[in-house]
Amino acid sequence: MMRVLLEMWGYEVVEADGEEETVEAAERFMPNAILVDTTRSFDEDLKIVSRLRVSTLLKMVPIFVLSGFTQAQNYRAAIDHGATNLLAKPLDLDLLESSLEAAFTSMSI
Repeated sequence: MMRVLLEMWGYEVVEADGEEETVEAAERFMPNAILVDTTRSFDEDLKIVSRLRVSTLLKMVPIFVLSGFTQAQNYRAAIDHGATNLLAKPLDLDLLESSLEAAFTSMSI
């Protein structure tokens, strides 16, 4: 569903699963933004965020963590691992769209 929605908004979507595949795909395709959907354990998915953030190629790419784990300590952990923001599931689609637009606007300044 997320892929269809993003494509309807005009975004090209590349999907990846797991830490290695995600980092490799991101470095190969150089996306304008990365969405990390926490479908595994929250801590395991934050490792993906950390790996993405230390990549020289991806240092400035906005990374959004989509999670049902939105307590204050999880928000702080996501930011500490390099996420741009943590967005609560179920997603507020207007907030997701405005977050992506804001990230792209700030990158072009």
